[in-house]
Amino acid sequence: MRGKISQILGAPPGHDINDLQAVKIPGYIDEYCEKIIIGIEHKLENRYIDRKVHDIKIFFCHDNKVNDVISMIRKLGNHHRVAEGFEFNRAVTPDKNGALYEIKLLNKLKFFGSLTLKDSN
Repeated sequence: MRGKISQILGAPPGHDINDLQAVKIPGYIDEYCEKIIIGIEHKLENRYIDRKVHDIKIFFCHDNKVNDVISMIRKLGNHHRVAEGFEFNRAVTPDKNGALYEIKLLNKLKFFGSLTLKDSN
């Protein structure tokens, strides 16, 4: 697993991370990130996230492109540091049915997520 993590988070051997134009992220990373959000909801709210009822979206963005979203999550939400290398900010909607997340893993991989109720139409 360690080799996989370094492939995802770091530059290939012989390359400078600052010279990279893109980092290849495996397709299953979205599923992994969704499971983190499901786990957060279970731990903090003791609730089951039913994928038939809830929708989870994952976003990988540069901070400078989503500054307003980051500010909103941090202002309206709470910061949680679960363990060394795992911290997140979570802002819950007033009706408690949805949330926005800013999640950082290993001080290297950062992603954003949203949890909403699926449209009943």
